Amino acid sequence: MKNILGYIFCLGIGAAVTYFISGVGGIMIIVCLVLSLALSLVDFMLVRNKFDFKAQTDEQNFRKGENAELKVSLRKLTILPAPFVEIKFTSSPKLKAVDSQFYKVSLGFDKKPTDITVKYAAMYSGKAHAEIESVVLTDYMGILRQNIYKRSEQEKIVFEFNIMPDIPDVNITSDLIKTSSEAIGYSDDEEETSETTRFGAGVAGYEHRQYVPGDPIKRINWKLSSKRDIFFVRLDEKINSTNQSVVFDLYNEKPAGDDFRDNDLLIESALSVMVSMIRQEQTCNVYLFIRGNWETIEIKDEPSVIELQRLFGEYDSSKSHSSRIPPEIKNEKGTSSAVIFTNCLDSELIESCQSNNTIGFFVTTENHIKIPSENCWIVNNLYELKRV
Repeated sequence: MKNILGYIFCLGIGAAVTYFISGVGGIMIIVCLVLSLALSLVDFMLVRNKFDFKAQTDEQNFRKGENAELKVSLRKLTILPAPFVEIKFTSSPKLKAVDSQFYKVSLGFDKKPTDITVKYAAMYSGKAHAEIESVVLTDYMGILRQNIYKRSEQEKIVFEFNIMPDIPDVNITSDLIKTSSEAIGYSDDEEETSETTRFGAGVAGYEHRQYVPGDPIKRINWKLSSKRDIFFVRLDEKINSTNQSVVFDLYNEKPAGDDFRDNDLLIESALSVMVSMIRQEQTCNVYLFIRGNWETIEIKDEPSVIELQRLFGEYDSSKSHSSRIPPEIKNEKGTSSAVIFTNCLDSELIESCQSNNTIGFFVTTENHIKIPSENCWIVNNLYELKRV
């Protein structure tokens, strides 16, 4: 509309020049304007159906802070000059356009494809997407417009990206691991036990054997060894049952920027905790609700942490959990415990742990405590865990 008004204004100027200044000069201005409009409209009608475009992206997996690129190639299928093409992009909140999401280009007489590269900065971890909102062809005067592609009228052109969280290089010194380990663990004062725990380092096993060089020192039962005057170690298969459990309870029905930020804080602090555990020769089982199911990932070395980091690149916190406590922990015989990284510490989660004989140790951010718990740790922006 503004282009039409501008064109009418120019004709008015031509008429004013004709009447007040020079009849010949004014007529020439009006004739040029009319011819320009006629040529622009004729060219538009001839080339409007002789235009093509395609979009692609080379990579789909990125780390936070890196740039994702979306490439669009424009091409005309005629020797006639092509008028202007307007392309508008849009993206999910986890991506931020580095430059612009609106481009206007003219292919002119060149039959070679014209490429446009849109860069997005990866702001938060998890699934993200960018898409083409519209591709519009206009004549040179901007009077006529034709949609070549419109998201609401055609199948969406969407490009999905997996943004992996950071693994902060910090040393987690919180007493969380120690406290949760001691919750239902057993000391070396007991040579045998009739109960197992899903979370706890240094838990006495059911059976022992004599120590041989090369056995991990941490598996020595010092109390039993002092009684027998010879070193005894717990059997490997029993120690495996004491893997620590970590549960991610992250759900936002309509996530916003603050939610993404807090989720990343919880995820990245958890990854740091796991790295610290590995350095102490401890392992853990991670429970993550992804792809519509609870998945279990055994974290036993740094490559397994990297694999979990990659998996978080596919995580979508807007997908609701079938249950906030995984079935594997629910069905555990006897008492179990788990460290739960949650963005909603409420009565439902606490009661769910209690009803399933699970001792929950909760890690959250200060903004997401709906109800206090005696086993709650707050993580701050420096990835420090402090008990409430």
